[in-house]
Formats: sequence, C-alpha cells, structure tokens
Amino acid sequence: MSRLLNTHEAAERLGLAIATIAKLRVRGHGPQFVKLGAKVLYDESDLEAWQKSQARYVSTSDTRSQAPQTSHGRPADES
Repeated sequence: MSRLLNTHEAAERLGLAIATIAKLRVRGHGPQFVKLGAKVLYDESDLEAWQKSQARYVSTSDTRSQAPQTSHGRPADES
C-alpha cells in the first residue's frame, strides 16, 4: 500500500476541486478510497490507476463517453 492521502491532498494530486472528488465518490465514479472511522483516505496507487483509466480525448468535439447514454444523450445516472 502506498501513502494514504486525505480528500484535499487527493484532489490536489488529481487537479480536481475537493467538491468534485467528493461528488465522484458519492456517485461511485471516482477512485477507490479507504474509510477509517469518519476519515476518507485515498491510496496514491489507486489515484494513479483511476487517472489512467479515464477516457482520453483528442479534441473537445470528441463525444466518446464511458457512461451509458440515455435516449436524451445524457449519462444514464443523470436522467
């Protein structure tokens, strides 16, 4: 196990807002985390693995998405 980071450190490491990483965690779309009592911690190796697993785009007009789409073109969990 690598060094464990708190949410603030993990967000900084990924270049995300703290609120964004918290929303990803709640929705089950973010990196794996460890819960120790009330503390939420992220293993550095899990952050790296999650970051590598994210879709890569070649332009902003690229419409690929990893989330299943509804008939309205929105991710299924945002209906």
